[in-house]
Amino acid sequence: MKALTLIALFVTMITFQCCDLGSDEDNSLLEANFSVVERNVGTDEQVLFQDESTGNPSTWLWEFPGGSPETSTEQNPTVTYAEEGFKSVTLTVSNGSETDMVEKIDYIEVDSDPTVEDDFVAEFEVDKNVVEVGEEVQFTDITEGATSWEWEFPGGNPEVSTEQNPIVTYSTAGFKTVVLVVTNGEGKTSVSENENFIEVITPQLTESELIEKYDQALIDLKQFIQYTYLFDAVLTNQYELSGDWSDIYNHTYSPNSVKVEKLWNDGFQILDDIALMYLNLSNISDQELMNLYDSRLIIVDSYVRHSLLNYFGYIPFYGPLKTDELSWRVATLATIEDTDLLIYDISGQANSLPEFDNGYYVEYGSEVTFTDAFLKAFRMRFSLTSISGLTLRDPFDIEADFEDIALNHVYIQSPYEEIFDNGWRRESILGFAADGDAEFSSFFNIGDYVPVIRATEPTLIYLETYLRQRNPDEIIGDEADEINDFEAIYNELATYHGYEGLPTTTNEEILDILFEVWIEDFRYEGRAFQVMKRFDKARDMLGIEDYQQLLPIPQSAIDANVNIVQNEGY
Repeated sequence: MKALTLIALFVTMITFQCCDLGSDEDNSLLEANFSVVERNVGTDEQVLFQDESTGNPSTWLWEFPGGSPETSTEQNPTVTYAEEGFKSVTLTVSNGSETDMVEKIDYIEVDSDPTVEDDFVAEFEVDKNVVEVGEEVQFTDITEGATSWEWEFPGGNPEVSTEQNPIVTYSTAGFKTVVLVVTNGEGKTSVSENENFIEVITPQLTESELIEKYDQALIDLKQFIQYTYLFDAVLTNQYELSGDWSDIYNHTYSPNSVKVEKLWNDGFQILDDIALMYLNLSNISDQELMNLYDSRLIIVDSYVRHSLLNYFGYIPFYGPLKTDELSWRVATLATIEDTDLLIYDISGQANSLPEFDNGYYVEYGSEVTFTDAFLKAFRMRFSLTSISGLTLRDPFDIEADFEDIALNHVYIQSPYEEIFDNGWRRESILGFAADGDAEFSSFFNIGDYVPVIRATEPTLIYLETYLRQRNPDEIIGDEADEINDFEAIYNELATYHGYEGLPTTTNEEILDILFEVWIEDFRYEGRAFQVMKRFDKARDMLGIEDYQQLLPIPQSAIDANVNIVQNEGY
């Protein structure tokens, strides 16, 4: 009995001691340790360090060289790293009686574009890899587990998207890169960058399609011309107009409103159409016809560029026009060289047209088409003036046909009966005739009128240019044959408009008289506003200069040139 009791007591003591030993082991074996969810992180990405130390630590001292913060006494701190590279981490723990430390060398890898686990990879597909300019491309995300998407489409519209399956179009030809960044519910990201993933080709026009597009372009050009002149006429403040046009007159017209944008956008649309036709000219089988379209497109293209420059101070330049690589020159204030380029294009190409075989102009009463008369009259205007200022290469080396216009009133005549055909008011097919307020007002409902080049205009150009090349305080005197030519032209013009003969006065005072003639003869057609600006008589409140910074730049221009940035608000 005693033996059994002793054995039981011994077992009990051993059991107690064993259990006690186990308890002492938990409390005494202090070991520092930690972990993170992802060791490969991006710069400025938060990293949560989880304490996994044993031995019931009560204090923690973390060291994160290169991290923010660099030290911490929290049990589970959060740290970010601003610079790339491998980062070491040290943790020292204490339970009041013991201390332990662990250092993990190069434990964290910081990368601006961190890799992710292979089980989460960004993937997408498209309905087609080769598309035409303007054709839609459907992008479809096929990433497993993605909850958010960030697409980048350089040169596309839109250029960025957060939709899962966006639709994109491209306005310029070439190979396009696509980037997709996806994120899942755990915060993991994956990037898929695909260079030259989409090939955008120029739409192909057949010969019949090109000719049809050209005919439509002429219709668009007529409407564009009407619109520019109407807009210009309103800005002269010659008339109080009804409806929303009165907003322009009263200077309450928002630059973002429909009509101002239309003037801008219509011009760009014509330029885009012309560029497309250029790229397909080789599809015209007849070489002579192809050359004819080549010349006409350059002239119409130049006219639209000139108009945009005239109103908004900026001009878009395509180049080169006859390759698949369409690029945009940086939108900037046009220079004299730009202007000379326009004049060169128009003059050079016009000479190659069949209509110019017999001179620039046709006889009075002759049948002329819109295109024929447009090119003839347009070249006449550009051959005499420069957009940057009135510049005549040699004011008295005038071509014979210009002398006929200035002295004898020979001019292009319109086949339309309502166009004036008398004396100084003879007009070309480009003319918008107005014999009073009623007819001017009726312009809003008539679609057949286009801008005027009146016989007075080249004469005024000549006289004004002559005077501006001289000292404004100079008094016109006897300058041999030159003054005789000038005086003969001036006196005929003055007599027609009810002014006395050439006064013995300064050049500046004669310019004031010419300004009055400009306004009198061109108030209906809208040329007055440009004249007012040239003579420093346009009111500041007109604000046309402000519009150039407030209009939207077409997406095609932005896509094609990284130096062009969309104006604020669009």
